[in-house]
Parts: sequence; structure tokens; C-alpha cells
Amino acid sequence: MRNLIAGEWVRLWKSGIFRLALIFSVGFPCVIVGCRWWTVMKYGDFYEIDSEARNIDSLLFVGGFYMVFALAILVGIFVGTEYASGTIRNKILAGHSRGKIYLAESAVCLGGYAILYVLCILTTLGLGNLFLENSRYRASEFLTLLGIGALASAAMTSLLMLLALLIRNRSIGSVACLMTVLVLLSLFMSIDQRLSQPEYIPTAAVLQEDGTVLETDMEPNLYYVRGVKRSVYEFLDEAIPISTLYYIVTDDTDENRHLGRRTAYSLLWILACPAVGAFLFRRKKLF
Repeated sequence: MRNLIAGEWVRLWKSGIFRLALIFSVGFPCVIVGCRWWTVMKYGDFYEIDSEARNIDSLLFVGGFYMVFALAILVGIFVGTEYASGTIRNKILAGHSRGKIYLAESAVCLGGYAILYVLCILTTLGLGNLFLENSRYRASEFLTLLGIGALASAAMTSLLMLLALLIRNRSIGSVACLMTVLVLLSLFMSIDQRLSQPEYIPTAAVLQEDGTVLETDMEPNLYYVRGVKRSVYEFLDEAIPISTLYYIVTDDTDENRHLGRRTAYSLLWILACPAVGAFLFRRKKLF
């Protein structure tokens, strides 16, 4: 097992797609921080730009969210190359069990993406503190959000590895991983839109003398989700890893977002996907 992981690490570091991912993990923070700095420098004297836009906090975890798309491409191409080059076949012929091969591949991809994720966040933090106002997060808050985001990213990695190792074709595997990310993102955005609907909506309003609007009549919102359907929506909203990354980006991490349950779901993904994947990989016909 140790030799398998060591060999995979060597192949990952020599992989061109991983080097491109490293460039993206550093380049993307440079772009978003540079754009924010240029906006503040050019328009700060003419328009009132609030302190939230001047500090780095609103950008700190943006890169971690968009890195998921790079992850889909990285996993699809890296694992697909293992199939195309015959590396997986040679490992099996050398006597390594399929379960150990699957776990070694997963461990290396998890470790590789952890490096990319942390590098992206730390680059954003460093550049932001250099060119914008310093972050207002306490060290404990920053490390907590970083850990929750890393676990959600690891959950996405485990899910994509499950797909990639069951699809032999490199092109199809890459497309399948990318489509999975897009489908999960679309599903989460649709669920979040429904859950954010108010239970009641105003039907009449009165303009008072001081200019404020007083809502007088309210009626039930037809788009408000109730009952069992709402419970299902809330479960999916918490269980989808990409939703946790989104809420960290938007700083919408108050207690009603149940970060503890989201972290538990991420851990469940990390444990369940390799178990299911190894089980299916043992029964897959490779040659």
C-alpha cells in the first residue's frame, strides 16, 4: 500500500494537469485580488466603497469554491491517464489488490487537492493583506472555516474519484466529473432559491409620512416549501458538499446553516464513497 501511494505521488507531481492546477490555484487569487485592488484604487475616491469591499474577507474563500471545477478536470484526466497508459492494469498484474489500488488513488488525489485548496486560500489571504485591508477573521474562525471547506472539498474529491475510477475512457470520465459538479451546483442553487422564499408575502402597503413603507396585508406564499418536502430540501441542502463551499464564500455561516451537520455529511461522503467505489471497482471488468 505504501509503495502504491508513493508511486502515485510521483506520477501526480509529474502530471502536466496537476501543474496546471497549481498555476490556477495561485493565478486565480492573483486575478480576483488584483481586480478588487484596481476597483478600490480607481473608484474609491469617487464612490463610497464600504469597508467590506476594501478588505479581503469577501474574497478569501472564493477561490476554494471555483477550484471544484479544476478538481473535476484534474481527477478525470489523471485517473483516465492511469487507464490509458495501462498503469492500473500493470498494478493488478503485479499482484496488488483492486481495493488497495482504489484507496491509493483516492488518497493521492485527496492529498493533491488538499494542497491546491490550501495554497489557493493562503495565496488569497497573503495578497489580500498586502494590497487590501487585513482580514477581520480571528485565527480560530479562519482555521474553522478553512477546515470545513477542506472537508467539503475532500467530499467532492471522493465523489468524483468514484466516477472516474469506474469510467475507463479519459474523455468521458473528465466530462462526467465536470457534469457532476455542474448538476450538483444547479441542484443546490434551485434548492436554495426555494428554501429562501418567505412564508408570507405582502399584498398591500401604506406609505407613511416619514417615507417608510408599512405592510398591512399578508398572504401565504405559494412558492414556500412546507412539510416533508421542506425537510427533504433542507437535507439535500446540507448534504451536498458544494453548498457548504458556497455558504463559506458568502459568509452565510450562521447557526441556521448547521455547519456541524454539514461537516458530518462531508465526513460521511469521505468514508462512504471509497467504500462503495472499492466494492464496485473489485467487480469491474478492466481487461
